[in-house]
Amino acid sequence: MELPGDTGLAIAVYSAPPGTAAEDGLKLLASWSATTEVAQAAEADAGN
Repeated sequence: MELPGDTGLAIAVYSAPPGTAAEDGLKLLASWSATTEVAQAAEADAGN
């Protein structure tokens, strides 16, 4: 999906049927992303 206003930006949305291995995989990927965001915020707060 192209976003209006800024060129080169896009949104990708992924979904999987409930109770499937694909859903488990997406949840795992989401947890990695959240962990990365928390770690980056902690580094920024520490001045790294």
